[in-house]
Formats: sequence, structure tokens, C-alpha cells
Amino acid sequence: MSKVVISQLRKRRQRRYSAIGVESFIPHFEEQLAYPGFDRALLSMFRCGTLADQGMVYGNCGSLTKDVAKLLLWGEEDHVVSRQDVEQISALIGPHQMEIMPGAEHNLFIPHPEQVAAKLLSFLEGTPTMSQTGLKDS
Repeated sequence: MSKVVISQLRKRRQRRYSAIGVESFIPHFEEQLAYPGFDRALLSMFRCGTLADQGMVYGNCGSLTKDVAKLLLWGEEDHVVSRQDVEQISALIGPHQMEIMPGAEHNLFIPHPEQVAAKLLSFLEGTPTMSQTGLKDS
């Protein structure tokens, strides 16, 4: 983990943070990498299938939280979680409010914290319109 995966993750984050103009996040990520057990936690995520198909988890969420307001945010330029993935999640989680953020990538809260915060506050302050069909651009 520390020789290959962590090394590649470090390079990937440095490239991503530099590309979106938040080089100041690099030392914060380095700090996280230094936490005791970070490598073991990452390995556990791989072993437990956390990064694999979570359809059953989303389906359980949908059936257990039918009356709970949910917000699903997705960055339109996310190349990690595809539009097809989001459509599947959307179909599984039950009634929810869906927001697509144009131009936003994966980890959309990093380059667009104000937009994400505004959407979260709007959702928490209002009574969202629940939708289960398709994705609506916002």
C-alpha cells in the first residue's frame, strides 16, 4: 500500500489539486496520509468492496428512508462516477432532489465549495421537490 498505492494516490492528488488551482490542499492531503492507520484504512476499503458496486446499499437506503428528504449532487464533468452510475443510484435511493452541477468534477466540493454550500443550505432550509425520475440539470 505505502510503496505503490499511496505513492500513486499522492501523485494523482497533486495533479488534481494543481489542475483546479488549489495547491494549498496538497499539504492537507499529505497530513492525512501521515495519520497512523491511513494505509490500513485504505486497504480495508479495497478489501471490503467499498469502491465496488454499492447497488444493494443504495437500494437499502431507498427502502429504509422513503420518507426522508435526500439530496443527490453530481458534477457533470465527473469522470469517476459516470452519469449512468448516478442514474442507477437515483433509481435506487427513492424520492430525492437531484442537482447536477455543470462544469464540476469528482469531489465537487473542493473546487466549488460556495456552490455546494449554497445547494446544501437551500436543500436544508426548504422543502425540496422529491423526484425519482431522470436527472435534471440545474
